[in-house]
Amino acid sequence: MASNSDRPRLLFSYVSPTSFVRDDRMFLEKHYDVRAFHFDAEKNASAAGLIQLWMRQLQWLLRELPKADLVYGWFADHHALLPVTLGRWFGVPTAIVLGGMDCNWLPEYDYGVWDSRWRAPLVRWAVQQADVLPTVSQTLIEAEERYSNWPALRRNGIRVHVPDLQTPHPVVPLGFRAADWSLGPAQRKDAITTVALIDSWRTFRIKGLDLFLAAARRMPEVAFRIVGVAPDFADTLREEATVPENTTVLPPRPREALSSVYQESAVYAQLSRVEAFGLVVGEAMLSGCIPVVSGVGQPPELVGKTGEIVPRPDPGEIAEALRRALRRNEASARRAARRRIETHFSMDQREEHLLEVLADLRR
Repeated sequence: MASNSDRPRLLFSYVSPTSFVRDDRMFLEKHYDVRAFHFDAEKNASAAGLIQLWMRQLQWLLRELPKADLVYGWFADHHALLPVTLGRWFGVPTAIVLGGMDCNWLPEYDYGVWDSRWRAPLVRWAVQQADVLPTVSQTLIEAEERYSNWPALRRNGIRVHVPDLQTPHPVVPLGFRAADWSLGPAQRKDAITTVALIDSWRTFRIKGLDLFLAAARRMPEVAFRIVGVAPDFADTLREEATVPENTTVLPPRPREALSSVYQESAVYAQLSRVEAFGLVVGEAMLSGCIPVVSGVGQPPELVGKTGEIVPRPDPGEIAEALRRALRRNEASARRAARRRIETHFSMDQREEHLLEVLADLRR
């Protein structure tokens, strides 16, 4: 049922206000009357807390759905159960964006929803009952790689975990606003940076920080930086991970402060064992960094021929890839990295494609 507003009404459901969630909401608010619900599972992680959240979400949906035209949510998880189910009851089409833990599973790192006895069936129901599943990377649909569990082959993607999936799942990559990221200085020191929120040994390994440090030990003449280590984990990291003298460990920075971080680096490294899209890789490339990424997820597609792609988690091979990237430390290579993101992954491209997907739901 259409709303009385001049614009169609869209119900926007999300778990965390990450940069890409905020970007989508800002864009959608230009075209829709957006009503948002923050399913704050982090602050309500207990069983009782989740039940209370579901009850609040239920009340919100019962109030809003009769006047809604679309339901749009980020990630397929337990918070998507009620929007999808009630959306069907009220005849309101539902779009769920697939973006990472809902498609990939690394059981040895406790990553993904698929080893949870209660979350997995909810996700399976949600993706089967949704009307469309905009997916940020082709690798989240179905992909094979060896990097995360070398040398064994690992298959991941939503079609691997839900092989009978019939819901359309168009690939709609995330986008970047190039104007938000300055190319930076032409001349740079041989410095290598990685950015990730690291607050536990689990995220330390998922983001490949053990490999980053191992490569740093092989390149004592080069400055390495890790940006994003939570203060309460930093001391533990320094004590137990043997951080080499050429490596600086820095706390998290707000997104708007990362431009200067990237511009102080010749090379940006993302050595993750799982990476859905690699937003920071694109931001670093726009800021003139030569990228070095692991061969998983979307980052290799972001990089193309403008940087280095590491096929296996071998510290020696990683160090060699970083040295090759440093040899590209010149203005023309930085411009090429920026140009690739501007050309193939602009925010305008995402917005145009996403509008088409959502418009199809209302036809």
